[in-house]
Amino acid sequence: MSTVTRGTDSTACEEALQRLPSKVNGVEYGSLNGFSLTANRTTLSIGDSIVFRLRNETDTETITGNRHKFDVQRRLDDEWRSIYWMSDSASYTDMGYGQQPGEGFTWRFALTRQGLEHTSQTNPPYRVCEALVPGDYRFVYWGVSAEGENETDRGVGVRFELTKPNSTVSPDLSG
Repeated sequence: MSTVTRGTDSTACEEALQRLPSKVNGVEYGSLNGFSLTANRTTLSIGDSIVFRLRNETDTETITGNRHKFDVQRRLDDEWRSIYWMSDSASYTDMGYGQQPGEGFTWRFALTRQGLEHTSQTNPPYRVCEALVPGDYRFVYWGVSAEGENETDRGVGVRFELTKPNSTVSPDLSG
């Protein structure tokens, strides 16, 4: 993938970055390998908040990757593309976490460029270099592979629709 220097969209995107490449070959919606992934809402306006929940639906402890192995993608021309950009020298830390029945991860985001940006100590910083626009999106987590599968074989996802901002939301939240 080529490195692109982003313009003056945002201070965070002035450095040389590349779009986050897809980390999975396929996405299963709703559940995968004993884990469910849900969103508190599936139709939202730019500027709204969204909560995603990953839960162990089995009756035994099951291992996941770290909570930072996620992507937010937008459907464009019948293809899913990450909204995230990162340094081409970035790498991920691979750690396993035991999840008891009913346990998992929760992610909360404001659906703005700044609200979706993400930094952790174990994964590369995710930057959003382009304005959010109405359309079909999905949240994908790729840390629930089954024994014998590569982590990149499949991820679990949930789709949501993003619409124009509510009249009470400042229009600059999308860009």
